Amino acid sequence: MVETHSDHILNGILVAIKKHKLGEPGIAHDQVRIYYFDRDETQHATRVTPVPVQEGGRIKRPPSGFFDQISKDREFLMGF
Repeated sequence: MVETHSDHILNGILVAIKKHKLGEPGIAHDQVRIYYFDRDETQHATRVTPVPVQEGGRIKRPPSGFFDQISKDREFLMGF
């Protein structure tokens, strides 16, 4: 079990999953579980959302707020 705020660690895990799919040393996607924790303001509680990882190491439809700060910053800096 790993708890992180690091996109570098998350991306490393996703790369290892893709490598496994390509037949290289890595990890199978079904051996990884990712959960996103955020605050449910209406319930005043922590909300836990499973984040499924596809076989090729991609995350389809990540929850809002899930490692999206880099994209937000890039859009701001580029004037989008």
